[in-house]
Amino acid sequence: FTTPVCRMDVRPGGAIRIDMQGPDGTLAPMTGVFQEVVPNRKLVFTSYAFMGSPDEEPALETLATVIFAAEGGKTRVTWEEKVIRHDPAFIEALLGMEEGMRQSLDKLGTFLAGGDPA
Repeated sequence: FTTPVCRMDVRPGGAIRIDMQGPDGTLAPMTGVFQEVVPNRKLVFTSYAFMGSPDEEPALETLATVIFAAEGGKTRVTWEEKVIRHDPAFIEALLGMEEGMRQSLDKLGTFLAGGDPA
């Protein structure tokens, strides 16, 4: 997957827009709003994923809480995401969500360590 669009206004009430694109070219747009921002410590945001256009009804609504904690000269990232509601047609995407997030965080770690996450 690639991310052709990634915009974030990281402040309470700030908007999020991320479009992920699958290997087959399918776009998966996501919007959201930051609920809580504690610099270097915590982010809380809602997100809305769509199966088509963001002008349609969201197929998935979640509430994410991301905690950053110093640990031995590194940063531990804990990501908890609660599904508020989902369209039954979105169940396949939900089943791959944990693995997708794990891969994304692993790539972030590689990038921050100076490596090539590709």
